[in-house]
Amino acid sequence: MEVRTHTGSITGNAEFANINARALEKLLGGSVNNFGKMTINDTTAPLAFELLVQMSTDGRMFQVELKQVRSSKLSFSFSRETHVIPNFDFTAFANTAGLVGYITLEDVS
Repeated sequence: MEVRTHTGSITGNAEFANINARALEKLLGGSVNNFGKMTINDTTAPLAFELLVQMSTDGRMFQVELKQVRSSKLSFSFSRETHVIPNFDFTAFANTAGLVGYITLEDVS
C-alpha cells in the first residue's frame, strides 16, 4: 500500500487486498444478492466506505483505518492459480465527525 498525504485528504493505492462481494459492492456501487451475484447498471455509483488495511512490516503490525473512502479506479489481475488480485486507487476524506482515520503501529522499542 502506498499512501500520500496532501490537501486535507489521503490518497493511495492498494493491491493484493482481501476482497469479498460486499466490499466489491462498495467499490463499484452495485448491489449483491444472497448468492453473491452483483448487479451493475448504467445508474450504478460507488459509495463511500470504511477501509481497513492490516499488514506486517519488519515483523511489526501496521494498520490503517480510514473512515470515509471513495475509489477512483479498480482493476483486476487473474492468475492461473485461481487468484483474483484487485488493485484500486482511493481517496479518504473526513467523516461527518471530522475524523479521517487512524494509523496504528506496533511498538518497535
